[in-house]
Amino acid sequence: MKKISFIFVSVLLAAAFASCDDGDIKSKTYSSSDGRTVRVTGKLVGYDSWPDNYKIVLAGFSGGAEYSSVQRVLVPDADGNIDCQLTNIESDIETIEICAVDRIRLKAASFFKIQNSGNEEQTTADVGTLDVGMFNAIQNEVFSKTCANCHGASTTAARGLYLTEGKSYQYLVGDDGQGVQSSRMPSMKRVEPGNAEASVFYRVVADNDFTSEWHYNHSGEVLSTTTRALIADWINEGAKK
Repeated sequence: MKKISFIFVSVLLAAAFASCDDGDIKSKTYSSSDGRTVRVTGKLVGYDSWPDNYKIVLAGFSGGAEYSSVQRVLVPDADGNIDCQLTNIESDIETIEICAVDRIRLKAASFFKIQNSGNEEQTTADVGTLDVGMFNAIQNEVFSKTCANCHGASTTAARGLYLTEGKSYQYLVGDDGQGVQSSRMPSMKRVEPGNAEASVFYRVVADNDFTSEWHYNHSGEVLSTTTRALIADWINEGAKK
């Protein structure tokens, strides 16, 4: 009887340890059994600025899709250094990217991209020091692409609001992190940390009617659902730099 009990307990313990190993999703690669390997090295800054519903990953995308076909979560060491391999990359994968994805592997922002081309079995890329911060994602995806054209890229900035790199955070959130009062709508802040709906910036890009009576109607600048969610999450999580 004691022997049977010992065997039963041993089986339970083995199953428990196997479940713990299988549960380490940080090292899991979503892939098939064949293909190339891409290795990336470098240093990530801003990694800890993202909430839990996003992950910074090394991922492969095919056919212009915004959902990753294969990915691996990047986990820097204490100094921010990474040395990661993405394996089993098949020929239909067009790009390999360091990017932020949400829980369903939808890309929210991309920070580094290479084409999946050539006949080499393994490709190595050193990304240097790469800013993968949440605010930097918004700077790259929103301000630098669109807003800065009127807000600081020329000799003047509309409403005194600079959205160029290096200035945007100061003019939206302020050095104290409390939010800057809107000159267009004095009862609101440009960014109200912790409350996207009370922030002029979010309302401008998310609400078609919010600027309908302004000198310039921003409804044409309303962004994709993914980018709006990125902005809302950044503000609601405290609008950190």
